[in-house]
Amino acid sequence: MGRELWTVVQKATPYDEKGGSFMASDGMMDQFREVAEAIIIVDKNKLLRPSLGTMSLENDFAPTLGEIEKKVNFALQYATQLHDSQIQQIRGQFQPIMSEMQQQADRSDEAYVANRTQFAANITAHLENLKQYWPPVVTAAVEARGFLEDEGVRREYEQTVEFIKNAAENALQQVREETDKTIQEARTLAEQIESRARRTASGISVEEA
Repeated sequence: MGRELWTVVQKATPYDEKGGSFMASDGMMDQFREVAEAIIIVDKNKLLRPSLGTMSLENDFAPTLGEIEKKVNFALQYATQLHDSQIQQIRGQFQPIMSEMQQQADRSDEAYVANRTQFAANITAHLENLKQYWPPVVTAAVEARGFLEDEGVRREYEQTVEFIKNAAENALQQVREETDKTIQEARTLAEQIESRARRTASGISVEEA
């Protein structure tokens, strides 16, 4: 898929004379476009590798790839309405996705198969992280389309944005809890090992300890 097939977005000036608000700078948009383009023009044949049959990613990853491309184009369409800091955050989430895809596509068949599970898990994690920074993009789209002029739509939109924020916060909390649990288990194991070592040093066998 070439450059002509991805969404073309006009560069915005740093200052919107109509709205009187600061918007995305050309420099930040160029950086975002660079990452977005790399995602969209990735060699799908090398990435999905249908020639590997059941070991390919054609069936497992193709839907996710479509979702990524859809999000990239959506973000590109409304990124000019965001502040530089918001674009930088969005770009920061798409950057590792781009890197993961390029690395997987460049791997030999043997390395490709060995890394396919970890690759899919990494992409899923990056997409989860993206949810934290997605509400501003949705907000820009809603405002650009004038949906907030309808009271019913506005309330539904607010509820949807709140749901997205809560989902992202819950996902982060779950990650923190799992991390804390793992750390605690590691500490407990270390204490047990240290205790046994001390007993052994005191002349007590490991079995007795």
